[in-house]
Order: sequence, then C-alpha cells, then structure tokens
Amino acid sequence: RGVRAYGFDRPVYFGNDILPNEDFLPTEITRLTGDFSVAAVDWQKRRLLPNSAIFNLVENSDFGEVRGMAQLGNRLLLSDRTLSRIWSYELAADPVSPSDDFTVFAYMLPSREPYGIGVTANEKVLVSDAAGDEIIEFNTDGTFSRVLVANGAGGLSQPGRMAIVPAVLDRFPTDPTRVIRPNAGLWFNPESTGRGLDIQIFGNRLSAIWYTYDEDGLPTWYFSSGPLNGFDYEAAFDRVILNATGESVIKPAGTVQIRFSDERRASFSWSIGDSHGQEPVQWLAFDNDPAVSDATGLWGRSDGPGWGLSVVSQGGQSVAVAYVFDEAGVARWVISDPIDLSAGVHFPVNQVFAPHLCPSCTGAGDLVVKSAGSLDFNPDAQTWSSQITFTAPVGGQWSTSAEVVRFSDDPVRPR
Repeated sequence: RGVRAYGFDRPVYFGNDILPNEDFLPTEITRLTGDFSVAAVDWQKRRLLPNSAIFNLVENSDFGEVRGMAQLGNRLLLSDRTLSRIWSYELAADPVSPSDDFTVFAYMLPSREPYGIGVTANEKVLVSDAAGDEIIEFNTDGTFSRVLVANGAGGLSQPGRMAIVPAVLDRFPTDPTRVIRPNAGLWFNPESTGRGLDIQIFGNRLSAIWYTYDEDGLPTWYFSSGPLNGFDYEAAFDRVILNATGESVIKPAGTVQIRFSDERRASFSWSIGDSHGQEPVQWLAFDNDPAVSDATGLWGRSDGPGWGLSVVSQGGQSVAVAYVFDEAGVARWVISDPIDLSAGVHFPVNQVFAPHLCPSCTGAGDLVVKSAGSLDFNPDAQTWSSQITFTAPVGGQWSTSAEVVRFSDDPVRPR
C-alpha cells in the first residue's frame, strides 16, 4: 500500500494498480514513523505529499528550493535552501482535506543555505549549511541552540543531505576484549589550554602521558600505561627521574582514570599526591584532512631508556612533543608548532611555563612560551636528534642522536 516508486524524472506510482500521477515529480523524499508512511516534495511545482498513505497534495506558493525533510513528532520540517529558512507542516494521520498551513520553524541568515536536516534521539534539530560549511543545532521550538560543527572544524565542504545514526557501542564486535579505539594524539580541555594528555595506542592497551606543570609552573610530565577495559582506562601515574648515573627511575605519583564517551571525547580524573581533580577532555584536531605522511605514535630507543618522542600527524602537518630531563634529572617536556613533515624533519621546539595550570593550582593566568632549541626527526630513517636548551629557571641541555622505533601501533585515520 502507498507509494511504490519515486523518481526525479518520473511520476509517483501508488496503490496496487500502480496508477501514475503525472502532475507530481518528487525531488525529495523521507520516510516517516508512527501513523505516517512516506513524505515527498516537488519544490519545482511547490507541492508537498505529506503522507503517501493518503494521497493528498498540498501547495505552498512560498516554497523555494526545498532540499531536506525530517519528522519531528507530528511535524514535518523542510529545509529551504534559497529562502534560508526551515518550514514546518503539521502532519495529520487521516485528513479529510489536508491543511495547507505552513509555518516557519526557524529563520537563518540570508547568507546561509540550509540543505540537509535531521532530528536526533534527544529531539535536537540539526541542519547542514551548504554555504557556511557548518552543522547548526536548533531546539524543538525553533530557537537556535549552537553551532555543532563550526566552519573549518569538521572538514566540511558544502555539506548536503544528512543521515543520523545511533552511536556505535562496539567498534570490535568480533573481539570480546575491545570496544573502542580512542584517537591517538593530544587531548585537552579547552578551558585549560596549555596542558593535556598524550594518548597512544598499543593494541588494547594505552599509554597516557600528562604533560602539565609543577607547583612553580615549570613543565613536567607523568606517565601511565595499562589496559583499556571497554570505555574505561585506569592506571597508576608514575613520575620518571634521571639519576646521577643516567638511569631512569620510576616513582609512583598518583592515579589516572579516563572514561571515553567516543573516539574524541572523554572524562579525565586524576590524583597526584594529596591533590585530585576531574575535567572533560577532547581530542585535538589541528588539520581535518587525512595525514599525508603519518608519523603518529610514541617513538624512542629500542632499549626504552625512559625518555622519548611523541608525534601527531594530521593533514600535511605534524606536531612533536619530546619527553626528556633537565640537568637535575627532572622530567620536562618541549613542544613544536605544527610543521610540514614532508618538507623536512626539523622541528623548532618551545618550552611552556604556566603557574596557574599545575595539578593543585587554581585561578587564571597566561602561558609563557620560550624558544628551547630544536629537534630533527626522520620517521622513514627512524632517527631522532635534538639540541634542546632549557631556559631559566629550568637549567641544562638535552642533546641526543639516536635510532628510534615506534613503540605504539601503526596509525589509523582518526574517527
């Protein structure tokens, strides 16, 4: 029963006898739920078929170029690309004569081009903006909620139709030991930019390095490693020091718990000594294109001396973080700006100071960034050399030249 076939260049066929209606050439179609069947629109003739179970056409002479439809309860929402608005039409299960009363659900700026439209499980209306390269979220009353995916943040280019699907609860249904693979790289809280987690993947195990600061605002780091159980990671935080003979000594420092919501979002809880805290973190995306030369991973000497290099590649750029030691053997880190790895292997690195971002610190402050020399890394030749000079009040240099291996898994494209 109902509509049998649709096509842009053919009429609607409905009923068991496949009777044509030559006046209706649908350009958009959507499946309905509940007491409804299928809705279709012929925006070139400004006609809507609100429910194919009851073949009654309604007209809207104000239609522009309708490019998307979605059901919100008993309402049918239609995105109008040329008029920059979202129409709303009240569906009726069994209308004797269907209403032609269209209202505007939401206006958008004239420069916007709403195209795809969808409704989430928690009844948020998502609209793709083909002109602004964004996904915009509205409440059920048509009021603006937020820009869900901002221009440049999601790699969108003239987004069109959308499909909203349930969240995948198990990425590895045939592997009972794995559920999710978080994106490898740097994770941070936008409210405390300047510190973060460096997460790398080892099968169903993670390493999580917290690059942060001590009570004096000097850069330091804590290391953890352990299994990922479902969406949960829990391990000990260790602090590594370099003794007088050049050997790494591991000392317990605290604990870390990470609860992943998906591959890009998590809740991070920690304890260091008597201090503890919790904050949301998200994966840091600095280039939305696939990595051209992907060196992402945790690198170091094969004998594992307790220091190493983390590299994150996205698009044509890479960021390097070196986890090393100062002249007193205290764990320090330096970080590079994103560079084009294909153009060379030379990373100028910076030392960052932040008195307000130590684990037990509160309040606001500014980051102080100072040049700290450079490092050279060649993932193809598997070599790393560094000429790092710490600036006061941190003292000393870190110079090394070594062959390195990637300890972590080979990189995959982030989700």
